[in-house]
Amino acid sequence: MNKAAKVLTSILLAMGILSVYWNHPAAAAASSDRFVQKAKSVYAGTLTRSSLLITGPSAKEKVYSTIYIPVKDIFKGHANQITWDSKRKIAIVKKDDSEMILNFSDHSISSSDHQIVLPESWVKMQNGAASIHALVLSYVFDRYGESYHDLQREQWKEKLGFLGIQYVDPFPGGKDGIMHANLTYN
Repeated sequence: MNKAAKVLTSILLAMGILSVYWNHPAAAAASSDRFVQKAKSVYAGTLTRSSLLITGPSAKEKVYSTIYIPVKDIFKGHANQITWDSKRKIAIVKKDDSEMILNFSDHSISSSDHQIVLPESWVKMQNGAASIHALVLSYVFDRYGESYHDLQREQWKEKLGFLGIQYVDPFPGGKDGIMHANLTYN
C-alpha cells in the first residue's frame, strides 16, 4: 500500500470513529472515562448483561439484558425517596439528609455539600429507567476493593457511604456474560 493510501485510510478511520462519538456522546464519555475502564479491567469488560441480588430474607436475583441496573431496583426499600425531575432531567436518590444525583441533561449540575452528582459515564437512561453501570457499582463497593489500592475508588466509596451499601460481592460470569452484583446493605 502506498503512502497516500495509508494516509487516506487513517483519515477515513478517524472520521468514522468521530462520527460515532458525535452521534453518541454518552458512549464517547463512557469509553474515555478512566474509572469505567478500571472497572472493566477488573471484572472483564466484555460482559454485556447484569444481575442484581440484594441479600436478605426475600432475596431474589433480577437479570437485565444490559450492563446497567435500574436505580429503583438497587435502592427500593433502602432509600427514603427516589424521584425524577422531568424539568431538570435528573434522578435523585435521597437517603437521610443526602442525595445522589444522576444527570441526564446536557448541562452540568452544581451540587451542594449534601449532594453527590455521579459522572455521566456511569449512568444511562434506559427504557425510561435511570440506571447505573453494574461494573462501576461493583467496583466502588467491592467487598475486597481495598486490595486494588485505588484512591479514587476509596474516595467514591466514602462519598456514597450515606447510601448504606455495606459491600457488593461481584461475580463476573465468564460463560453467561453476566456481571452478578450481590449487594448487601448495612
